Amino acid sequence: MAEAGPILSFRRRAEVFLPEAGLPREGDESWRYTPPEPFEFENLLSGEAVRDSAGIEVEADGVRWGPMEEAPGEVLAELGGGLGPEAGFAAALNAARASLSFLLLEKGSRGRAVLRRRGSPRALRVLAVTGEDSELQLELVAGGTGREPCLDGLELVLGPGSRAVVLSRARGGGAPRLQLLGCKLADGADLLHLSLATYRGLLREETSVRLEGSRGRALLLGMAHVGGGSHHESRLLEEHARADTVSEVLYKATVAPGGRSVFHGLIRIEPGAIRSDAFQAARALLLARGARADALPELEILADEVRCTHAAAVGRIDEETLFYLRTRGVPRDEAVALVAEGFFREVADRLPPSLPREELLGQVTAGLRGTAHR
Repeated sequence: MAEAGPILSFRRRAEVFLPEAGLPREGDESWRYTPPEPFEFENLLSGEAVRDSAGIEVEADGVRWGPMEEAPGEVLAELGGGLGPEAGFAAALNAARASLSFLLLEKGSRGRAVLRRRGSPRALRVLAVTGEDSELQLELVAGGTGREPCLDGLELVLGPGSRAVVLSRARGGGAPRLQLLGCKLADGADLLHLSLATYRGLLREETSVRLEGSRGRALLLGMAHVGGGSHHESRLLEEHARADTVSEVLYKATVAPGGRSVFHGLIRIEPGAIRSDAFQAARALLLARGARADALPELEILADEVRCTHAAAVGRIDEETLFYLRTRGVPRDEAVALVAEGFFREVADRLPPSLPREELLGQVTAGLRGTAHR
């Protein structure tokens, strides 16, 4: 099926921006903590755009979905609105080469969808659009990617007064993985997003949330376990474009010896976005010597009458607590897992009843009952 005019225009925007952005190189500021070479961007850049919705399985209830070529005009009009090619090289490359699909939740309705990443192609993008006063629950499951690196994107556009609960799971292991999430919130829209990462290997997540309408709210949560030999980087942008908007970030990671966690968060308050309220907290727990974590919060405030704060902490697991548990017959692996559960509990307690809190908590701590943290 031939791509429609809006899709071709979107692809062209990306192609125009790619030379301007340039291939990421080691030493570039935005790639200071993660080596770009393993992602093999050159190979994807030299290929052709994927013209179908291969590589993704969808379970949908109350939600319309399909390849972008079958999307209605109201969806095509939003393509690139939440995650434009101009957001950076990875976003532009994804826009130019990815297989494109859509989800649509009609005005005033409720729906849920589960998206499962399967095999090829190397790049996918899903555009999810919610109508006014609707409620969406969306889950994205990304497992092992085999031998080829992948570059996937989820673009979420929330209509006025709509609500969305989004769960992103990166599990399994394999080739390097880059996951993009771009969200645009209209007046009174409400977003809760949880990133749950236990991926074994190289993982980079780039998340941006733009509060484009007044009274929008976004809560962005993260739980990650970085095993030995793994590298996770989470880059996050909270962008307040209108007055009376609220955003909050709470990200936590446990790191095993030989693993590395990087969190880079930016709160940006644009001119005129008065009475914005933004908070960002990132905390990492090092399980033993040889684990490494970086937490890098930033503020960019271009308006008056705002409240913006951030906090960051990296610390080692408390050996006295472990000793106390072990003297009471708790094996070390289990003691580490119990401490980690307490560490992540603050995040789990912020989840709505619609998400399985204990299951998610168990998933992020499951690897701690092995030997990777020793």
